[in-house]
Amino acid sequence: MIILLLRLTQVIIPISEPLHRHACVHLDVIDETTDKIIAADIVEPCVSEWAANLVVIPKKDDLGHPANLWITIDFWNLNAVMYKEKGLIPNTKDCFAVTQ
Repeated sequence: MIILLLRLTQVIIPISEPLHRHACVHLDVIDETTDKIIAADIVEPCVSEWAANLVVIPKKDDLGHPANLWITIDFWNLNAVMYKEKGLIPNTKDCFAVTQ
């Protein structure tokens, strides 16, 4: 498991967004995706004062038709209060290699 420490620009109260509704057809995909990342030990269930919404994004195929759904996390409000690092972004493949 990777532990991520965030440096905030100021002392703030935890950011917690009210949950958004999702279309019924997306609920199964959200459940499957969260089950996969929990089983892969990428994330773990927890209770926290911090909360961000899931965003479902349709991924298009080569012809421009919706093919799959991506599940992402909306960190917009958290990014607004984080200290901006001035360094290189690590290679994604290296980050995933550490988890295997």
